[in-house]
Amino acid sequence: FWQLINLALLASMLFVFWFFYQILYSLGTLCFYCMVVWIVTWPMFLYTIIWNYRENHLSENSLLKFVSKNHLAILIALYLVGILLTLAKFRDYFLY
Repeated sequence: FWQLINLALLASMLFVFWFFYQILYSLGTLCFYCMVVWIVTWPMFLYTIIWNYRENHLSENSLLKFVSKNHLAILIALYLVGILLTLAKFRDYFLY
């Protein structure tokens, strides 16, 4: 069951990354509701993986160990990359 949850969240993360790219670089606009989904999906994916790893629902490997120990830094880095990409795309709106 939990592996299916992880698989569904992985699919949602891939969709969110694809949608993030489409919104920024194809449409060139921002949607408040889309950004809320991005903000919620990223930690939901990360912390579900960590919980499944700690409950032994996933096999042990070094990447999961690293993610489990550094989850906050990974989440902050992911948010910062998203913010910086957004600011870089819409820098003209912030200059004037």
